[in-house]
Amino acid sequence: MKISAKILLFAIAMIIISVSIIAGLSIIENTGYNEKISEERVASASSDLNKKIAEMLDRSKQNAVAIAQNYRLAAAVEKKDFNATKAVLDDLNSFLKMDTISITDTEGNVLIRQHEPAKFGDSILKQSNVQKALKGETSTTMEPGALVRLSCRTGSPIYNSQGVIIGTVVTGYTFDNPAMLDELKALHHTELTVFAGNESISTTVIKDGQRAAGTTLSDNVAKVVLEEGKAYTGTNTVFGQTYITKYEPLRDTKGDIVGATYAGLSKDDALAATKASIIHIVIAVVVIIVICSLILLQFVNRNIRRPMLKLTAVSNRLAEGRLDVDIDISAKRKDEVAMLSEAMQQMVSRLQSYISDITYVLSAMAGKDFTVRSSADYMGDFLPIKKALVDITSSLHDTFGNVEAAVSQFKITANQIADSAQLLAQGSAEQAGSIAQLTDSIAHVSTDVNKTSKNVEMAVAYADQAASEATGGNQQMQRMLEAMNEIKSTSDQIRRIIKTIDDIAFQTNILSLNAAVEAARAGSAGKGFAVVAEEVRNLSTRSAEAAKQSSLLITNSINAVDGGYKIADFTANAIKEVASRVEQVKETLLEIEKSSSVQSQEISLITAGVESISQVVHTNSATSQENAAASEEFSSQAALLYNEIAQFHLNKGSRSF
Repeated sequence: MKISAKILLFAIAMIIISVSIIAGLSIIENTGYNEKISEERVASASSDLNKKIAEMLDRSKQNAVAIAQNYRLAAAVEKKDFNATKAVLDDLNSFLKMDTISITDTEGNVLIRQHEPAKFGDSILKQSNVQKALKGETSTTMEPGALVRLSCRTGSPIYNSQGVIIGTVVTGYTFDNPAMLDELKALHHTELTVFAGNESISTTVIKDGQRAAGTTLSDNVAKVVLEEGKAYTGTNTVFGQTYITKYEPLRDTKGDIVGATYAGLSKDDALAATKASIIHIVIAVVVIIVICSLILLQFVNRNIRRPMLKLTAVSNRLAEGRLDVDIDISAKRKDEVAMLSEAMQQMVSRLQSYISDITYVLSAMAGKDFTVRSSADYMGDFLPIKKALVDITSSLHDTFGNVEAAVSQFKITANQIADSAQLLAQGSAEQAGSIAQLTDSIAHVSTDVNKTSKNVEMAVAYADQAASEATGGNQQMQRMLEAMNEIKSTSDQIRRIIKTIDDIAFQTNILSLNAAVEAARAGSAGKGFAVVAEEVRNLSTRSAEAAKQSSLLITNSINAVDGGYKIADFTANAIKEVASRVEQVKETLLEIEKSSSVQSQEISLITAGVESISQVVHTNSATSQENAAASEEFSSQAALLYNEIAQFHLNKGSRSF
């Protein structure tokens, strides 16, 4: 999973958890608050019901006084005119809206009931408010009646124009009328009931489509309210439903309990409000989570995901070995992404510096310049790269320095060998000329054998000359032997030098192989150095091949020198023999006359020996020419190797880095 998705999911989870906790606490708080509000609604409804009852008592008193003081009513009562009295009461009640209005005479007998005109003539003298009215006192009370189960009534005296009491007016509001309760229910959304004694006479509770009047209080409520005269607050079951309830006692003017009031709120209705609040909270929570998630998604995309994708693309380009990357670094941002971008920019800059430095050094080495040095400031784990680069440069510098010195010495030695070979070839040519002269002399000797006897002195002279020339030839052969020995010694030295060059080429090849291995380990960063290592390896291979060819040529030269040495030694011995023979010839010439036959045989032997010497000398001359040509080729190869090594730029003063 991507880090942006992880952050987003984690943040959303935290938002959900936080909002859920807050919502849970809000629901708990709201539930308690709704319960409290429900109780307060019930208490408020009960209080308003009792206030309504108190207002009814007060209006009853005000209306009773107003009716009793009406002059039209007083005149009609005094005349006991039923119709006139009824007409006055109807007019007045159209404004007063009383439930009951009764007019009595001074005996307490009902003259008229405005609410029930057909029923009159009965006595209501037992009512305390009637008794007090006949005594001239206006009084209000709440008490049960004969026709009305419970009402609030006011009795007020009616005076005639002389100030004499001629009757009473009794006004009241009955609690059987549920209009007041319906009005309060619409306001408080609670159920209301009025009890006369233990029985309900008016209620807003509906059961089976009818008002549930006539029900009685439960024993525990009746005991608290009707017997103890206290208010009851708590839950109660009404027709199978649980209600939050409040019961309060109703008292008459004497303080006696005549009934009770009830206000209740169904817990289902209270829970409905709580459920509605919970639904609203849940909807709000979902909306908040969605909005926060969208905002957070936008924030993560803009501040984390997009910058991280850019950095990932940069990292992929770096992994591909491409340092031409553009890292966006905003000066306004100071967060971790900006710090990471800045760190990556520094890393790219350092890598570019390292690659540039390595490329510069390897390019210089590829251009055969080993005087360059690393100038970049390597840090941390890159320090071994600089050390390896310096070690390789120093090692190759020292190696090529040693090779240059060896090749320089090799060139000098090759030149010396070439010069010696030229001298040898020149000596061989001179020796061949001498042998040719000797051959001619012997031919003359053979030609003049017949004249020997005639001119002994001339033969002796020729013998002396032959002896002298043989001695000179012997000396030349000695010099040639010495030159052969020197060539052999020099060839041995050249062989050792070639062996040293071959060893150097072998070590150089090993170093180039190691360099190639290290370059392979370095990957793409060591490709340039691998090319240099391959070039060094090719050069070392060519040097080894040239050394091998030179060694082969030197070996052939040495073998030829050995053969020439043997032939020269043989020739020297032959020349010695010639000298000896010449001496014998001299002696023989002195004794020619005594033994011409012996002289003829000796001359034949001399002729054969001279022919053999001539063949040897010609062979030695050809070998010397070949040796000279090989020496020239060896010198040319040495010069070529020196020119190749000279192309490498090395520090002449100090080879250490």
